[in-house]
Amino acid sequence: MVAMAAERLREERSRLGLSQQGLADLLNDKLGRRFDKARVSKWESGKEDVPSLVALCLRTPEAVTRTIRIAIANQKGGVGKTTSSLNLGYALAAAGNPTLVVDLDQQCNATISVGQNPIDNDATGRTLYHAMLHGQPVIEAIHPVKGAKGLDVLGNGQFMARFEIEAVSSIERERLLARTLKPVADRYRFILIDCPPTMSIATTNALFFVDWVLIPTQTEALSVTGIPLLLSHIELIAAAANPDLRVLGILPTMFKARNRTDQYWLEHIEAQYGGTFTVFPPVPQTTAYPTSVDAQRIAFEMAPEAKGLNSYGVVAEQLIELARLKREAVHG
Repeated sequence: MVAMAAERLREERSRLGLSQQGLADLLNDKLGRRFDKARVSKWESGKEDVPSLVALCLRTPEAVTRTIRIAIANQKGGVGKTTSSLNLGYALAAAGNPTLVVDLDQQCNATISVGQNPIDNDATGRTLYHAMLHGQPVIEAIHPVKGAKGLDVLGNGQFMARFEIEAVSSIERERLLARTLKPVADRYRFILIDCPPTMSIATTNALFFVDWVLIPTQTEALSVTGIPLLLSHIELIAAAANPDLRVLGILPTMFKARNRTDQYWLEHIEAQYGGTFTVFPPVPQTTAYPTSVDAQRIAFEMAPEAKGLNSYGVVAEQLIELARLKREAVHG
């Protein structure tokens, strides 16, 4: 669980040799926040829960041994894939893990959400599309995210709409993404792929490349009933080409707790899939996410206490634990 208990926070502060104000200063420096001694005191006394971002920030970063690669995928559009990719990326980076978010979608939502202009990207040729199909150095399309230390985005442009047609004739077309990312993959602890809302060549490229798939889904019929198709596609690719491919879990999004339909579909997800996959805590519907997009900032950075961000913290904790287990397996 991402929540840090008051006692654990006190122990961590003692380990660092910091006063309450000193801890607040450390967090403010890392996260760009304005915490003070009084706030730290409330956390340590249990009067307030320790924010998930603070708990992640105080983790000891894992040494990079092998990059953990995750696709954020669902063939249904509008389910929060980009929001999940960017906020999960921010949470992982806040825990000290160099992280890359790859915008694989022709809609370029991740690119736009961090302040890049897809048209300008196309004009310079500094896009994922140009790197995959036209030999542009991929490093030139990677940009640091303002206000998110350790988080980069590999941006795209509107020419990505041509990818499905142009990639058809490419040799090993399903491995274009893997070949493109190879020169930069070792720089990152985590790579998150923001997939398009289709079972396309682009999404197949992601599934050939990654270790894990996170499935965001709205708690409504059209989104939930499409999950079996995605699972079937994942199973097919795992059997044919990527035996390491696994489902990380299902992340319910845009959840309205007072809505009976949302409650019904959340219960359905838990009953249908909870015995096989992790069903993460739902992300409530809140204005923080569209507001952050309008501001071209990540919600975790702009409004760190917004509802639902703890859910991304829980996913981040699970990925960090997977990275630790993989490291232990490598080193015996």
